[in-house]
Amino acid sequence: MRTHLLAEVFAVSLLRNLPMVHPLYKLLIPHTRYTLQINFLARLRLISKEGVFTLFSSSGGEGIPERFNTVAELIKFVTMVIFTGSAQHAAVNSGQYDFGGWMPNTPISLQLPPPTTKGQTTEATMLNTLPDVNVTVQGMATLWLLSQQSTDFVPLGQYPEDHFTEETPQRMVKGFQKELEVLSAAIKDRNEHLEVPYVYLDPVEVENSVAI
Repeated sequence: MRTHLLAEVFAVSLLRNLPMVHPLYKLLIPHTRYTLQINFLARLRLISKEGVFTLFSSSGGEGIPERFNTVAELIKFVTMVIFTGSAQHAAVNSGQYDFGGWMPNTPISLQLPPPTTKGQTTEATMLNTLPDVNVTVQGMATLWLLSQQSTDFVPLGQYPEDHFTEETPQRMVKGFQKELEVLSAAIKDRNEHLEVPYVYLDPVEVENSVAI
């Protein structure tokens, strides 16, 4: 939720306050791709009164700085914006079905209150606590859908719109892409030696924006 809500704040602020020719607009706009659309759909279909989550669950700080005083502060903030809309969202979103597809691992609702005394729980108690088949199927289907890549998936560091036409930013983008290639190769090499590979933060698997 944090990645979706913050990414929307960044997207709206960017569109309202910076012209398309501004360097920060060019830098950040690829990392807001589809964010407003997916959040609109989430409000409509997931967390509205008749939304999927509302039907089977009982879901019920310091803030963003008003100004920047130094270039270093701006760089730190822009880095956080890009990270939140790409890598952090991938870390918490991509594995939803892998972890939640086995419903006892992350049940989306409980039919009985949690136990208050150790040693009193039985297998029957656990089974009666888990959600019924209908709720389980709805939850698994939702988690599966939210874990899929979009059909026009754009990985981190790829900018098909070419907002930057100047030589210096293009050179910096290519340098960033090279760094991501090195990281991706290192992650793939590490995963070859793991019983259960961790792929969610491989740059080629990370969406450039909150798009699902």
